[in-house]
Amino acid sequence: MGDVRRKTSEEGREGEFQTLEMYYRSLAEDFPGLVCRYGGDGTLEFVNDALCLRYGESRDELLGHNIFDRMPPEERETLSAALAELTPEKPRVVLTRENVSSDGSSCWERWTNRAFFDEAGSLTRVQAIGFDETEQVANKRALRDSNEHFRMLMEQSPLAIAIYDRAGVLVTANPAWCELWRISDLAQKIGKYNLLSDPLAEGLREDIQLAMNGQIVDVPERHLELFETALEPRYLRTRMYPLRGASGCVDLMVAMSEEVTKLRQAQIEARSLIADLENKNAEMEHFAYRISHDLKTPLITISGYLGLLARDSAAENHDRMHSDIDTMRRTVESMDAQLVEVLKLSRIGRIAENFVRVDINEVVHEVLRLCKGLIMRHEVSVTLSLPDDSPVVQGDPKRLIEVLQNLIENAVKYSKDKGEVRLEVGCRAEGGQLSLWVRDNGIGIDEAHGKLIFTIFQQIDPNREGSGIGLAMVKRIVEAHDGQIHVMSDGVGQGSVFTVTLSLSEGKIEAGTS
Repeated sequence: MGDVRRKTSEEGREGEFQTLEMYYRSLAEDFPGLVCRYGGDGTLEFVNDALCLRYGESRDELLGHNIFDRMPPEERETLSAALAELTPEKPRVVLTRENVSSDGSSCWERWTNRAFFDEAGSLTRVQAIGFDETEQVANKRALRDSNEHFRMLMEQSPLAIAIYDRAGVLVTANPAWCELWRISDLAQKIGKYNLLSDPLAEGLREDIQLAMNGQIVDVPERHLELFETALEPRYLRTRMYPLRGASGCVDLMVAMSEEVTKLRQAQIEARSLIADLENKNAEMEHFAYRISHDLKTPLITISGYLGLLARDSAAENHDRMHSDIDTMRRTVESMDAQLVEVLKLSRIGRIAENFVRVDINEVVHEVLRLCKGLIMRHEVSVTLSLPDDSPVVQGDPKRLIEVLQNLIENAVKYSKDKGEVRLEVGCRAEGGQLSLWVRDNGIGIDEAHGKLIFTIFQQIDPNREGSGIGLAMVKRIVEAHDGQIHVMSDGVGQGSVFTVTLSLSEGKIEAGTS
């Protein structure tokens, strides 16, 4: 009786198993994915129609064969290692594999392997469900490539690029942005730096809001003059772009900045050069006019005296003939001296190649030695105001001597007709600059002449001897040394002070090297 009951119970369980197997097979066949079941040793026990269609083999060709034998060695090792790690508590593992067909084309599959164990904990079989992942893998690769391209674009772009969220918080930035703003650790800024809270960006908030609202905004350069580091002002040209998410809403804002500090400096220098060129052209026109006028005058004089010489020769008036010849000789000498001055003036622009370190105290003493006869003849009282530690500049010593000599000779030449002639020659070094001055108690300069005194052929007093080239030449020499010269006078009869400003050179000159 007991045997009958056991047999009936076993038959009932077998019937239930068959029913469950039928349900399983029906579900597996209708399942849109790939389904297979294999034993603990890898022998295939079940495959669905989708899997057979995928691999182009029938059930008879697959069932009873070992799944590991149908895999490449590296994939076999991967699956074996993954299954060995499974336990009753952790029975599932997901693997992605590339399936390469005989024609060389490939597709990607994502397999979920669910292990079953007996009461002893031994692996008995594995239920595997797979899905085609080819499109997803391609999308992931495309996304990865796109991210890599974006990363390379960010890293290699010379533009400073920063991305902010809608709240103005920094999401990421490229190396050019870090270099522009002297950021050594970008990680300390991401998620913490807020553009909208930065006082330096106060003038940009309206533009930022427009970009956040979906507009492309070109920020005027003038707005960005507010951006300054502790080192120097930076001038930027920036464009802001909105970035929309999948919903079409603006999620992020990109700011691309280009530093134009050097461009601005170049523009300023270009404007300065153009203005300087225009001034030189105007000076050249004036120069050509005055040269033609001043050279024509002695030629007219000579022409006139040639006529007188012919008349006196016909009359055999030898005394008058000698006088005519002497007048023409003096006229030619005057014209020659003027031409020499003009030639010297034209050569001043080429003196930079002769620059050496020059001791200014030695220049002063050398000029006083050269002017000793003039000073003694006019009984000039000279006061020196020189520092004990002699200043040094970079320049052409002969030209600097010429500058100071011209200023001293002019001071004596334009002294008052009566009274003591006093000169003060001094220099002072301060703030990297040298000031060298000549102060006199001469006839002074009225305000109208003060603006024109350094113009070629301009003379303070036309009745006094001179070519009108001296101070123009002095100004050219000083400017060729990247210096400046200016004059101050309280007016006619009040004396003048001519001051030359030059950049100091570091260090001292060893004795005997100047």
